[in-house]
Amino acid sequence: MDYTEIVNAAKMYADRNDIEVTQSMDIFIIMAEARINRKLKTYEQTHRIFTATKDKQEFYSLPEDYNGMRAIQFNTGLVDEQGSKAIPLEYVTPETIAEYQSMNKSNYYYSVVAQQIQVHPTLPSGGTLELLFYRKVPSLNSQSKSNWCSENNPDIYISGLCAEIELFVKNYEASQLWDQRMSRAIKELSDNDYDNRWAGNPLQMRAE
Repeated sequence: MDYTEIVNAAKMYADRNDIEVTQSMDIFIIMAEARINRKLKTYEQTHRIFTATKDKQEFYSLPEDYNGMRAIQFNTGLVDEQGSKAIPLEYVTPETIAEYQSMNKSNYYYSVVAQQIQVHPTLPSGGTLELLFYRKVPSLNSQSKSNWCSENNPDIYISGLCAEIELFVKNYEASQLWDQRMSRAIKELSDNDYDNRWAGNPLQMRAE
């Protein structure tokens, strides 16, 4: 479903078509998407990017749509270059990185500080920092009329909007019920994503 269809469906379910609610729908979408991005982590949100490493550079910028790390590694050469060695980076807290800076650590570590990746020790030039991360759900509005979540999982958007509408009109009991429905839809999508990624019969050895 697209932006107009979801907005109309939410107003129909909540039985609200007054001016105040209609004028606030974009705000309700922003609120619903904030919750979606806090709770939802699926394969459809995963993205892979590369950044060239530089001598003595400690901080690297995160993507604007960053919503959580899946994996990060240092490639000693260029992207997918033959002979390039992949070295995983281990997450530690910013406080731990500060402690490690006074120690001689052989492994590579990273932390996330103020929308930047901090690495220790610093990485040599000529390689790439490879990130596999979760992206935020693209914003839904009158200019960007659809995204993968609205098209494949409109129930998440509609229940989220209904929860915000009912909260706005101070119908707290109905808001809670719609909120629970949104949580259930998000959980079902997360469970389905897990099953799709990991389902299947285990491999078995066969004697020839």
